[in-house]
Amino acid sequence: MLAAALMAYYGWSYESAVRLGPRSSRVFHAFARLDVSPDQFGRMRGDLVPMTAKPPAARWHFVSQVLDGDTIRLDDGRTVRLVGVDTPESSENRKMYTDLGKMNLADAKGDLLALGKAAAKAASDRALGRRCWLETGKSAEDQYGRLLAIIHLDDGTILNEWLIHQGYARVETSYPFPYRKRYIGLQLMAQRGGHGFWNLQEEQGK
Repeated sequence: MLAAALMAYYGWSYESAVRLGPRSSRVFHAFARLDVSPDQFGRMRGDLVPMTAKPPAARWHFVSQVLDGDTIRLDDGRTVRLVGVDTPESSENRKMYTDLGKMNLADAKGDLLALGKAAAKAASDRALGRRCWLETGKSAEDQYGRLLAIIHLDDGTILNEWLIHQGYARVETSYPFPYRKRYIGLQLMAQRGGHGFWNLQEEQGK
């Protein structure tokens, strides 16, 4: 029943946004469509509570650079891809054109890049220079050799969750991680609450 309600709500809000919303908001709605069927959602575990206390074996690091909304670099030189999270690209690359192809919106490149730059700025404002520790799952690296991890900042913020709940990112499920159902719930809460990119308004004169 929860899965059916979730998908019914998502379908309604997506169609409404594409038909009625301002252009930049439409672009993000198209980018952030959930690729999850009701059956898949129903089979996901929903009882997992995110880790909040740093395990003794986990080491503190500093976020030395924010490369993109969903990619950071640590003080030891490692590049970390935030698992479970996908933000629009902030520069032209192959993935940006792949995203555009999936969205079926014409002439959206400029809007998507602007959203990517805004997501990168949000991540930078929140995490750059802060201490963090990493929670890793079954998949250690992505296809580009970047470490896949959940980033826990020293103030208790989980950066992956924060980006989704603040409306700067969508849930990305290509790689396994333990909190998929939770992340989908956070995305729907952001959408329902009009957070971040879910509630963009056009600038006057555009």
